[in-house]
Amino acid sequence: MRRRERLVLAFIFIFFAGYAFSDVKSGPQINLESGYFNFGKASKAEGNKVKTFKLYNKGNARLIITNIRVSCSCITASLKVGRNRSTYFGIAGASPGWQAVIEPGASGELEVALDLADPSMDAGKQVRDIFVASNDPVYPEVSIRVEVEVTD
Repeated sequence: MRRRERLVLAFIFIFFAGYAFSDVKSGPQINLESGYFNFGKASKAEGNKVKTFKLYNKGNARLIITNIRVSCSCITASLKVGRNRSTYFGIAGASPGWQAVIEPGASGELEVALDLADPSMDAGKQVRDIFVASNDPVYPEVSIRVEVEVTD
């Protein structure tokens, strides 16, 4: 093989190897600031406990949130993107056709409300989940877990 051909092949190899291992992600990429929160010990009389989680789009295309649902009637979640806030979603999740868009490099706030007075909240450790579905090709659904130690 001639020297020039080897240089061309080396260049092509380096170019594609660099592309394959680069941090640049094509398309939308959902990223959670945190996927877990512990409310600690709480009494049923305290009513609602609220926590806000940040959702980021670390990709280079629009991230489209297509559903938000929760694991129990005692918990609801609402998404705020810019000035737009969704309704609070429960077990059934979003209605068909609902969506929220997070632009590349932007973020949204997922507000989670846990109702300690709900009949499903027995004394002891309680664990609940929130599921967020999107058009992220790698993680089409991400989950957030919250827990609380109900004292009475």
